[in-house]
Amino acid sequence: MKIEYKAKILSDGHLSFPDNIRERLHLKSDDMVKVIVTKVINKKPSERFLATFGSWEDERTAEEIIEDIYGSRKSRKAGVSL
Repeated sequence: MKIEYKAKILSDGHLSFPDNIRERLHLKSDDMVKVIVTKVINKKPSERFLATFGSWEDERTAEEIIEDIYGSRKSRKAGVSL
């Protein structure tokens, strides 16, 4: 029988093993089990990442911002060869 569950590494380095899993597998002292360990990646976005979202404050008008964006773009003229 194969049962998958998430567990925490305890402060003493041991792996927590829930009683209900032990009972479902009918495990007793000295039984051997196969353990495959993979780290669970936290899917929750970090506060630093979330801080990059939202709006910004700017004293310029929309037209001034657009002009600044287009004015900062650079394009190459003809003459480039490979």
